[in-house]
Amino acid sequence: MEDRVQQFRIGVMVLAALLIGGILVVMFGKIPTFGMGHYMIDIRFSDAPGVSPNTPIRRSGILVGRVESVEFDEQRQVIVKVKLNDNFQIRRDEGVKIVTSLLGDAELQVIPLPQAPPNATFYQPNDTIQGQVAVNPLNVLANLEGQVSTTVASLGRASDEIAKLAGTVNTSLETNRGKFDSIVANTDQALVGINKAVNSLQGVLGDPQTTENFRKSLREIPELMTTTRKAIEGLEQAMSGIDRNVRNLEGITEPLGKRGPEIVANMDQSIARVNATLAEVERFSKQLNSKQGTVGQLLNNPELYQQLNEAASNINDVSQRLIPIVEDVRVLTDRVSRNPGIVIRDAVKPGAGTKWTTPERMPDGSTIIRERQTGGMMEHTPRFSQ
Repeated sequence: MEDRVQQFRIGVMVLAALLIGGILVVMFGKIPTFGMGHYMIDIRFSDAPGVSPNTPIRRSGILVGRVESVEFDEQRQVIVKVKLNDNFQIRRDEGVKIVTSLLGDAELQVIPLPQAPPNATFYQPNDTIQGQVAVNPLNVLANLEGQVSTTVASLGRASDEIAKLAGTVNTSLETNRGKFDSIVANTDQALVGINKAVNSLQGVLGDPQTTENFRKSLREIPELMTTTRKAIEGLEQAMSGIDRNVRNLEGITEPLGKRGPEIVANMDQSIARVNATLAEVERFSKQLNSKQGTVGQLLNNPELYQQLNEAASNINDVSQRLIPIVEDVRVLTDRVSRNPGIVIRDAVKPGAGTKWTTPERMPDGSTIIRERQTGGMMEHTPRFSQ
């Protein structure tokens, strides 16, 4: 009887051990899969905390594979070789991220990439995927430990400075209480004045006429801005014209500046010539004013003037007398040139004669011309008077 009880106890213990072993294998170990194929894919990480062989790979919480091995490449990157089930494939718009729990357990999760374009193709066996590492809160807190200590120390120093400032303020208030009372009184008076000014401003703004004028002024602002803009444009155009004129003036003054010595020399020579001409004019005017010169004798000697006047009159009379002679000679030469035998004919047989004119001065001062003809009658015919 005791042997049976002992065997029963041993059997119960064996069953319990097998059950506990199965549970541990399911939770922490590799579950054997029978009749299911696998394929390998490499995943590259810059850091792989908590990843080791048999680390699970999940997608949406479902186990799709496990880590086969972890090793380094030539660039000191972590290469995680994973074994995936044949019935699962990773799309090219998905990635693999290492997620670590608070207890330090790590697993690989297949997640969609937020910025990757949609791609329905799949990674093939032995392809390499660039993985990601999720931020571990414990690591963040560990990294912030030094900064937190520095911040706490700074807060302590700041609290000490604030305490010193409060003590200084209390001492100043106790020492200058009368001044602070005066400042408070003046501030109260200033606030009363500000209140009165605000009330006056409200009274002004509350006037309907003032409000209407203010609105009218606001409506006229766009027109004023337009006028101002036009004036500015006109000013810009005027400045452009001035700038253009200045450039043109520079084009004129630049050659003048280059030829300045030559121009000054020419001006100096011209002034010298003008001075010499003025000196000659001065000498000429002195000779004109002198009574000994010809012009002076002409201006100051009446007898010489009368003689010159009579000579001019005689010359005029002689010229009047020469006019008919010249005319007769012209007529004679004209007749001889047309008929050269007329001279011999008139010498052998006188004809009607030749006509000529003789000027005579009348008592009233006028002059008449009398036409004469040889071998015929004399005819008195006035031609012109003067």
